Amino acid sequence: MSAPIPKRSNTRTIVILSVVGVAIVGIWIVWSLSMFGQGPSALQTELRLAKADGLPLSADDVRKSRVVPPTENAAPLLRTAFTERQSSDQTVEGKAIGKFVGRNSSLPELTADQIAQVEPWISKQGHLFELLGRAVSRPSLDFDRKWELGPALLLPEFADEKACLTHLLLKAKVEMSHGNTAAAMDTLEVGSKLSRLVGQEPLIIGALVQVAMRSSICEALTEIIKAHQADALVLKRSRQIIDEMGPMPDVRHAIQSEFLMGRVAISMLASADSVQLLGGDGGNTVFRLARIGPVRTIYDLRFTQLYRTLYKDLCQNPSSVLSMEQAFKRAQAFMEQKGSKDWTYGLADVLSPVFVGMAGAVGESEARRNVIRTAITQLDCKRMYGTWSQKMVITPHCDIDPFTNKALLFKPAANGFTIYSVGKDEQDDGGKPRPKKYSGGNYDIVFSIP
Repeated sequence: MSAPIPKRSNTRTIVILSVVGVAIVGIWIVWSLSMFGQGPSALQTELRLAKADGLPLSADDVRKSRVVPPTENAAPLLRTAFTERQSSDQTVEGKAIGKFVGRNSSLPELTADQIAQVEPWISKQGHLFELLGRAVSRPSLDFDRKWELGPALLLPEFADEKACLTHLLLKAKVEMSHGNTAAAMDTLEVGSKLSRLVGQEPLIIGALVQVAMRSSICEALTEIIKAHQADALVLKRSRQIIDEMGPMPDVRHAIQSEFLMGRVAISMLASADSVQLLGGDGGNTVFRLARIGPVRTIYDLRFTQLYRTLYKDLCQNPSSVLSMEQAFKRAQAFMEQKGSKDWTYGLADVLSPVFVGMAGAVGESEARRNVIRTAITQLDCKRMYGTWSQKMVITPHCDIDPFTNKALLFKPAANGFTIYSVGKDEQDDGGKPRPKKYSGGNYDIVFSIP
């Protein structure tokens, strides 16, 4: 009489198991078709494409692209120079001289009395300048950075490089005060070569430090050129010093390690303790979600897609400042749009540097160099023919304004000329130079005689 009971029980078990099985299959299908299910394969595909494009996927990828023979690497000599510079700056004299140096090692105009105060201290820095001279005679720079540290990687060398340039500029000012123009130009040439080395590092901050150093050197050169405008040797050396700076910074190169360190940062977010390395708040929704593996994969995918798009965009015309500016603006606009509407771009928005402004900094550096080069050509013509040209003398490849891709602007004068670039505002302000005490407003990048 009790035989049918197990049969009914077995049937119920089978039905329950079938329903559970169908539910599991359904969940698996939904998951597989969702962005979380497809995320890992999509990320792997995107990473393969990124590597094919030239972006590094590991610290070893960066290191392999920067193999430098020890005899050609300036890093060991620069590290020794940095140590010596730091020790010198901590002396009583060094601290006293520090009052003449502005923020971020900038160097304002110095009076004759101030230069006289600097001179005894500069005269004691012979070994530092000898080390810098030896370092810049080497063609490459590789500090063998621990790229796998991601956001934990410290970059103290950039501050040291700027400080060393300040010392070189002070030395040049002392030499100029004694009328030793040749020695001052030798000193500026060391600074020019140092700026070239700084730009070899695949970091955005490296490119920004490089253009800042170049601007300081161009200002010092402008002062010398105006004071010795009829001296053929000075004009020739000035052109050589500008050329020693090397080509325009390659921003594609600069963002390579930014991409790698961003991906390292994403992987580190699996641990809540790593949030502080990003300057983030552990309670922030974006960082909280990053603790979840599938979400972190989507974050990584979006970050990789962003950098691939930007990198390829920059490759379209890498020597054009205008093209670079448009690429950065498109990337910034894309992130602003996506960051506010699509949560999957939240971490990419946090990790991506502010691109707008980068092209302007690079463009100003190139504009200053082109303006000075073209001015030197004008001065050479005056020296050879005895009269000021009423038209800008063409300087192949150097008389172009990077902010317009057209010729630099030229204004003749009775006793000279004005050559200028419209600057990063891309507006012709009539040759209005940037005030020495700049507090905002538009300006052009100008070289004028008298």
